[in-house]
Amino acid sequence: MEGMAKRFISTDLIGEDWYVELPNDMKVFFIYATLKCDHAGFLRVNLRVFNALHGTDLEPAQIMEALNEEKQRIREISDRMWFLEDFIPFQYGEYLNPKNRLHLSILNLLEKHGVSLSSIKGLNSSLYGVKEKEKDKEKDINTDSKKKRVEVSDIPTVSEISSCMESWLTAQGISPESFDIDELPQKFHDHYASQGWLRSNGMPIRKWQPLVSQWMMREKSRILKEINKGTVSAEMNTPKTEKKWHKRKN
Repeated sequence: MEGMAKRFISTDLIGEDWYVELPNDMKVFFIYATLKCDHAGFLRVNLRVFNALHGTDLEPAQIMEALNEEKQRIREISDRMWFLEDFIPFQYGEYLNPKNRLHLSILNLLEKHGVSLSSIKGLNSSLYGVKEKEKDKEKDINTDSKKKRVEVSDIPTVSEISSCMESWLTAQGISPESFDIDELPQKFHDHYASQGWLRSNGMPIRKWQPLVSQWMMREKSRILKEINKGTVSAEMNTPKTEKKWHKRKN
């Protein structure tokens, strides 16, 4: 549903010993608490409603004893407010950044309910500060600039691409004279130039020759498909003027 809050939940949960050994009503309550708590892990307790909805008869003391048997998973802030200990580290990671509005809201809730960062296991008590963030950003910029310099220096010319394509044809046992590649080098160059000579993952293209091989394989497959459809005919080892693959005359 639109606007509904989303939560991460461990796929290993149903196989963990502590969860497996819980009574079924406690299993249901733990999942309920994970889904029902707010974005900081605070659960407004209303067992009367929970018991009515799930046909259970749970008491606060039973829940605390069962869920905190070998590890504290729920902290009692008050009779009406509980805190899920592992919620924040699992959902958001080790650090909270006050420059992030969501994280700032969480920090405000922790302060409101008197929960310190240092008391939450798995959460770093030092905030992810602006200086660290700026250092990381500067490092990324320098790395990207270096990658782009490598990339620019390795950009091939159309002539180099054409020579590479002809070498590929020769290696495949196809005479370059019989395969019309007049427009392919320019198409190859224009295609990767439009992408900034970057791969789909954003990394620079350091070796363009393997991409030429992939391009030529696709071109060969395309022509063979046209031959099978009957849109072009195949004539082996003919001069370029009588192209190996050419359009059928009507």
